[in-house]
Amino acid sequence: MPKPISIDKLCKLFNLPYNYFHEYYKIYFNNPGEKMKAWKIKNNLTYEQLSKLLGITHSSATRLLNNKINLSYNMYVELKKLGAF
Repeated sequence: MPKPISIDKLCKLFNLPYNYFHEYYKIYFNNPGEKMKAWKIKNNLTYEQLSKLLGITHSSATRLLNNKINLSYNMYVELKKLGAF
């Protein structure tokens, strides 16, 4: 997958929507943490449960939901399988 920054530049240059390239980029650039928080609340998941589902640490789950770290493509795929997006 191309880096999100490259896709951002192309989309701005040619006035394209992010999902022209892949749905991942649309999610990546539109506050994925908020979507994940809503999904977490909807499914009554704790941070511990979420981190176990994703195979990451509690700290990483918190940082991901607060947009402190970027959503990787692999994490996107896992969350998509779980129904978060």
